[in-house]
Amino acid sequence: MLEVGKKIDLFADPTAVGQRRFACQMKIQLTDKREVSGSLAAPKGGYNNPLTPDELHQKFYRLGRSALNEEKLGAIVAGVERIESADDIGAILSPMTMP
Repeated sequence: MLEVGKKIDLFADPTAVGQRRFACQMKIQLTDKREVSGSLAAPKGGYNNPLTPDELHQKFYRLGRSALNEEKLGAIVAGVERIESADDIGAILSPMTMP
């Protein structure tokens, strides 16, 4: 990875202000001199480029595993999915506590 990092040049775009401040443009020159390019108008997970429900679940479980077990994570997800019909959110909050 360190060798790859030495091949990367980063340039700030001084015109990237306001909503464009997190925009990204990339251009990769391959060893055979072909170029591959792409852009991203807004970061994934932001207001203008939200995560899909599946991506949100995956991220929640990936980050949550460092604090809670799968059973508690599943209980939190189930509780949040039915939060609008819950009489008491205490049951939803209880899986969030440590044993």
